[in-house]
Amino acid sequence: MRTTFILSVVSFSLVSIHCGSSAPGDSPGATGDAISAGAATPARGVMPTKSSAPTAAAASTSGVCGGYENCVRHDNNGNCTAQGFPNVQGSQSVGNLTIYNIGWGNVAAGGTANADTGFLASSSFLSNLGEYGINGASFGFGVASGETPPRTVLSDGDVQSFVQRMISRGKVPGGNGSNLYVVYLQQGYIVQGGCTSMCGYHGHVGNDLYAVIIDPASCSSGSCGTEADREMTASHEIAEAASDPYGGGSGHWSYNSGEEIGDICAWQGYWVDGYKLQCIWSQRAGKCVATVEPGADGIGVAAGNCTANEYNAQNLNGASYWTCQGSSRYVCDGQGHKVTETCNYGWCNSQGAGQDDQCPYGGGVQCTAAEYQAQLLGNASYWTCQGNSRYVCDGSNWKVTESCPRGCTPMGAGVDDQCN
Repeated sequence: MRTTFILSVVSFSLVSIHCGSSAPGDSPGATGDAISAGAATPARGVMPTKSSAPTAAAASTSGVCGGYENCVRHDNNGNCTAQGFPNVQGSQSVGNLTIYNIGWGNVAAGGTANADTGFLASSSFLSNLGEYGINGASFGFGVASGETPPRTVLSDGDVQSFVQRMISRGKVPGGNGSNLYVVYLQQGYIVQGGCTSMCGYHGHVGNDLYAVIIDPASCSSGSCGTEADREMTASHEIAEAASDPYGGGSGHWSYNSGEEIGDICAWQGYWVDGYKLQCIWSQRAGKCVATVEPGADGIGVAAGNCTANEYNAQNLNGASYWTCQGSSRYVCDGQGHKVTETCNYGWCNSQGAGQDDQCPYGGGVQCTAAEYQAQLLGNASYWTCQGNSRYVCDGSNWKVTESCPRGCTPMGAGVDDQCN
């Protein structure tokens, strides 16, 4: 019997789309013609303001990633205008990113930005994006530039010249295609288009990768949120700088109009251990997902046999789905054995009929591509032996592992492997 239904995915090779209309995509100067000094607002490369992505902002209020399943483009009313997945134009990415924070103006070298970046780099935020060729990240350090921005409204050319000065003066190591310089602007300074259509963007000058983050306090309208939302913006840009560093050409993870893996999920944020991160588009899962979830760590615990009521509650048309039960979720395997997973902070979020309920703040790591394929047959996932344990990938690609102290016995294709 099928244990967990996996969303049908047309292709594993596309990525995300922007959910707003006024901010079209990411990676300014990334199509082989870097924007020159003095250039106007980048044509690409933005984290949209809240008003540019109203449906995504509304979807984020529960703190749970999701929505937009199998739909890659939406209008501002949330209506799907493009179903299915266009062909990806390549798979260029930075496998191991090193992040350096640079404060431009009166921005401390340490403080919350460095703490948040350190957490992001040491967590699974990027390492769980292996489907895009990303292995992970490390945080180099943060530094104050010792400069004041030359004008209150900066161009992308100003930013590029600044990054190159910081490298030439030895403030940060030279660019090698895997270093990302995240520029935090002093309150009161923005880039062209800031606060009205965007809160940040990423781009490159040759092999020098950079991102620009606007202080939300610079936006009187609240269009870029709060201090916590500044770091969510940074997580958006860091994910896209890793997956689409040069924004176009023969290899990149983006839609053919330039929108990237953070855009379709813009303003869907979630909290992890006091840090706020953005949900990221998963091509494999076909939806926005949280790539960091603390707490339960995907640990499944044997809980005897499912009762008739429990079995019926989690079954739809012969398929079993993870189902909330108090502060945990459970599923019944093909032998009627019940496996439960405790949800961190006691919160399980119901996703509706035909979908796996989720632990939004607990769930561990995502299945690798190899693990996902090994436990999949047709559109169904089956418990699969892995050493002295068995695992399954849920509908959002979270891996749940059940320990088998006496070993695990393979049962063959289309049948759940069993703990002895």
